[in-house]
Amino acid sequence: MNSGSICVNGGHELFGVVANTNVSTFDADSGWTDLLPTQSGGGGAAKRTLSPEVQPFRGGPCVDEALTGHLTGSGFWQAAIIAVRET
Repeated sequence: MNSGSICVNGGHELFGVVANTNVSTFDADSGWTDLLPTQSGGGGAAKRTLSPEVQPFRGGPCVDEALTGHLTGSGFWQAAIIAVRET
């Protein structure tokens, strides 16, 4: 599963967030690092967790990128990413 692709050019930072349910934790694939500490609320099956991630991108013209990873347990997750031009 992934966030869906975004077409970016060099000189951008990619920011993403993953929201997952249940008591699982999200592990992003290589290239993504934690932007902020994971935040959770609720408990047991009602627990909701947000995991902010960041990836510097300095590649060539229009490369498709996506936030990908896996849960260390069962549950459902969604992800979204945006690209911000570096100044």
